[in-house]
Amino acid sequence: MITLYNYVRSPWSRKVRTLLSEKGLPYRDVQVDLARAEHKTPEFLAMNPLALVPVLVDGDTVVSDSTIINEYLEE
Repeated sequence: MITLYNYVRSPWSRKVRTLLSEKGLPYRDVQVDLARAEHKTPEFLAMNPLALVPVLVDGDTVVSDSTIINEYLEE
């Protein structure tokens, strides 16, 4: 199953959530609390060293950057 690490107020996260919804793709929604610096934890930095949301995890594939994530989902 796809897991999306995102922040509810992020327009880039919204862009990915919108595409997932439009395509009807099931996904696990993991909210990253930026105010609590959850994007700077070692676990999150292992997925995205730039500490930015969103991050999509699909099995062994990890994709960051909303445009690249949406391109990945289109394929």
